[in-house]
Amino acid sequence: MKFRYSIIIPTYNRANSLLRLVNTIIELNEDNQEVEIIIVDDGSTDNTSEIISKIEYDHLRYLQIENSGPAFARNRGAEIAKGDFLIFIDDDCIPAKNYFLILNQTIESNSYDAFGGQSKNKIAENKLAEFYDKINSFYFSNQHNNNKFLMSNNMICKRDIFWEESGFDERFTIGAEDRELAIRLADKQYKVGFVEELSVNHYHDFSLRSFLFQYYKFGRGSYLLYDVISKENNYKIARINHLKQFFNIYCALRKNQNITEKFTYFLILLLSQLFTAFGYVSAKWEGIKDLRDEKSDSAKTFTSGRKGTVIGLFSFLGGNLFSSVLGFATFIILGKYLELEQFGNFMIAFSLLTIISKFTNFGLPISVTRYASDSVKLRDKEKTSFILKNGIFIQSIVLFLSLLIFLLLNHFLEGEIEAFKLPVMIKYGIAIGIVSTTLFDFFLIIYSIQLEYLKIAFINNLVAFLRLTSVLLLIIILKPNAGILFWAYAGSGLIGAIILSIKYFSNIVPSSKINFEEIKKLLKYGSFETVTGISRQIISNGGPLILASLSTKAEAGLYGIGMSLSFVYSVIALNIRSYFFPIGSRLISNDTIIPFIRRTVRLTLPLFFLGIISLIIAKPILESFYSESKAEAYPVFVLLSLPAILKLFFSSLLILLHYYFKPQYIAYEAFGRSILFLIIAFIVSGYGAIGVASALLLTSLIGVGVILYLVHNELKKNYLRLKDGLRF
Repeated sequence: MKFRYSIIIPTYNRANSLLRLVNTIIELNEDNQEVEIIIVDDGSTDNTSEIISKIEYDHLRYLQIENSGPAFARNRGAEIAKGDFLIFIDDDCIPAKNYFLILNQTIESNSYDAFGGQSKNKIAENKLAEFYDKINSFYFSNQHNNNKFLMSNNMICKRDIFWEESGFDERFTIGAEDRELAIRLADKQYKVGFVEELSVNHYHDFSLRSFLFQYYKFGRGSYLLYDVISKENNYKIARINHLKQFFNIYCALRKNQNITEKFTYFLILLLSQLFTAFGYVSAKWEGIKDLRDEKSDSAKTFTSGRKGTVIGLFSFLGGNLFSSVLGFATFIILGKYLELEQFGNFMIAFSLLTIISKFTNFGLPISVTRYASDSVKLRDKEKTSFILKNGIFIQSIVLFLSLLIFLLLNHFLEGEIEAFKLPVMIKYGIAIGIVSTTLFDFFLIIYSIQLEYLKIAFINNLVAFLRLTSVLLLIIILKPNAGILFWAYAGSGLIGAIILSIKYFSNIVPSSKINFEEIKKLLKYGSFETVTGISRQIISNGGPLILASLSTKAEAGLYGIGMSLSFVYSVIALNIRSYFFPIGSRLISNDTIIPFIRRTVRLTLPLFFLGIISLIIAKPILESFYSESKAEAYPVFVLLSLPAILKLFFSSLLILLHYYFKPQYIAYEAFGRSILFLIIAFIVSGYGAIGVASALLLTSLIGVGVILYLVHNELKKNYLRLKDGLRF
């Protein structure tokens, strides 16, 4: 039988919405036998097939396929369609009552080869859904575009023309396949139109997560469309002035709105455009040519390895950076409140804690990450649990040994070295800090392996907030000494460790066993990481210990103020590197490493200059905030900040060193640098905090030179075989 219209409905786990749509179509076409309904089930796991089997309609066909995305599903439906016109409608839409009347009038009065209509939000209380449909209507209406666009949830195309142009491009799994088809048709001089009266009611109940993810996917699809496919086919696409477009959209949306709604729309518009940009940038970094490995299950794909770039940036901006600001504020408040000698005691304890806690690297973090990543797929829950259970066994032993090392150091050195002559409360704080840091870091790395970046960001924020608020409340209420404040600071991590551990222990596979062969493999990685971690902490945080031993605790306090102020640069450098990690970890071909280095250098160059400028601006601010004696820490602050700014600039090289070279290279470099730092620091310790800070800067410059040499040499030898070396 020949039909005039074939309605093609791709569906995925929306059985009830689908039933509502099909019943509406049947009701609107009660006397019309020229309509067939084709349902393409894109791998649903709910009761879709059961519900479809109960629908009574003679011209309904049901096709089941593996989950492959809506573009693929629509093409499969179009392959079996018999109608002269293909109508594509999404399963969460309902045609308006006059839909077929307007459809017939449009076909009779126009010569469109393809056309589309409006999508109207019908969930009044969901502002995100309302915004989504309004912005789509803006984008796809003829009034606002030089290019013709179609929305695949309400789109009509002549069947013969659809197949003359090979249908939807199946490289798109979500986002932009409709735009690409419309551009392709217009490019071939087919008549493409937009009919405002032809509308469907949209029942998409967005959450903030699904809304932002939708625009992130649009961004990825946009890159594939504008930077890959359009260049392959020489499409003529009008250039967009993004800033002008942003304000045009906002002005169109804000009409007849009160001040609250205007602000809400502005915020939603800003977020949608930011996540579109994130998606575009992540796709560009990866150089994608196809999206078919990115399925439609947003809960899984939002945290997949391919999405690591945008999640890394999102967790950096919304999580790590925010928690770093809170940590920075905590140290600034402590530095202002405590006397120099008391703050010196606090920073000595902080130094001891950070150095001793790095013994935990026998069980974490890179040791477990490397081994788990090398040995198993992340989705292999049983194998991953097996590795992690062995890791936590090691961690328990390491925790005991770390506490034992601290007790032994305290017992034998308390009477010999000034740095160990600390108040009892501070010593208890160090012990609590070792426990909380060990547990917190271990469970944090478990979530990192499972790519739970958003949970990591949340817990980091929570711990940083608890530290800041506990310190502030103690200062306001009790006016305590450094011992109580350090106890509160160090103990805050326990709460984060407890929260992180709950889910881990509830999800661990019971059959996982302790295996000493696995433990040996973990220790193999962990031994190098321990040397690396301790060496780096000696360089970064060992200054107060050296000054307390060879100079005075007041100088240690002065150095601590410089450390506190420079902390923001160190954390930004570290977090920039953590953002680049997901990208760097995928550089597996020779022709991607050098572009990665060039791009990261170009990206961090402005930050490098901003860092230098901020050091100059900081002087009057520091002098107005601190007392005269504490303001003397400014040169120390500058000397300690410069190494962090250098690390920021050489982020890509540090990442390549981490991922592509043997762990012992990293350990040797860090250990050698720490020994050099100790030697220089002891020689110049007579100059106080400025002398030790100068030693750190000199050591960092030498370290950067060594890293440049290692990366340059290794890339030249094993990867790129360049005759002239690296050139930026």
